Amino acid sequence: MARRRNAAGRDTTPLECHGCCVTGHWENPMQILLRSIERKNKMKSTFIRWLTPAALALLLVASGCELTPTSADIAEDEAAILSLLGEEADLFDTALFTAEGTNDPGSAAKTATEIVPWRFGRQISSIDKDITISIDNTVEPATAEVTWNIAKTGVFLVRDTTWTIYSKDFSDNMIKFATLERRGGRHTARRGWRLISLSGTEIVSDSATVGIVSVNLSSTGGADTTFTDVSTLVLKNDIKVFAARDTITVTVTTNNTDDVVLLHYPAWSAGNHQRHHMRTELTNNGDGTYTGTWVTRGMVWRHGQLRNPPRYITVDVLSRGTVYDDTLPYDSIAWGFVYRVGN
Repeated sequence: MARRRNAAGRDTTPLECHGCCVTGHWENPMQILLRSIERKNKMKSTFIRWLTPAALALLLVASGCELTPTSADIAEDEAAILSLLGEEADLFDTALFTAEGTNDPGSAAKTATEIVPWRFGRQISSIDKDITISIDNTVEPATAEVTWNIAKTGVFLVRDTTWTIYSKDFSDNMIKFATLERRGGRHTARRGWRLISLSGTEIVSDSATVGIVSVNLSSTGGADTTFTDVSTLVLKNDIKVFAARDTITVTVTTNNTDDVVLLHYPAWSAGNHQRHHMRTELTNNGDGTYTGTWVTRGMVWRHGQLRNPPRYITVDVLSRGTVYDDTLPYDSIAWGFVYRVGN
């Protein structure tokens, strides 16, 4: 197009319309730029509106946006955590704590006021389990605290040497803790949750007066450790390890010199095919300490395979009156610990 100029020499050639005119007026370059940006934003808005929720979430994550966890996210996290704990069942199996055996306590003073027990144990009638999961997504990495509260009720039975049976109602409350961290993305297995640490287990009867001061475990292989607080969290990788076929001496210190103290531990039948619950009474040393031993086992058969799962022991303290006096109430406390067996 030929350029036109007026008498003063100014270019008066009409501008060509490139689709940017509005209401018959020509826009300056800044107006054209702003309208172009606005048009792109409209296209972006339309694009996002047509995205599926999952695709939108991925887009926001890719662009560095942090999503606030919804109730659905929390529910999925809790389900993933419970699934993970199920996979770690050997670390949280409370069956041993709710199992019971019988025991011969040996000689006792044969007076008219005392029972001469032949066998005694708990007969459980109900078990109520409550698991609380508290997730904190405000820290990096995200953490979860898990608390087990298990209540069991039933009857404590004592059979004396004349086959007379004495019974006492009991109510025990168990508590245990664990912590987890999110070490991977939500799209990974178990939504990224990993077990970090766990405590021992405490079981206490209602209105208990007996107490455990400490539990010491020492082995012929040289391992030696003392527990004074069963609720202390221990890193999963720091769980106590004993050698296979090692003799472990357990020494329990209580707040009384006349308690009945039992040791519960797992044992396997010939060929290591079947786990049994074993119970033995510890020797009263007369000074508030009670001592006994058990022998660890190596690899065992689990689900058709030779494995080396974590194991439990429990020290179970009963007041003397619980076993020997039918007029006194049931009074008990127990501490449970998990351990591993090396090769």
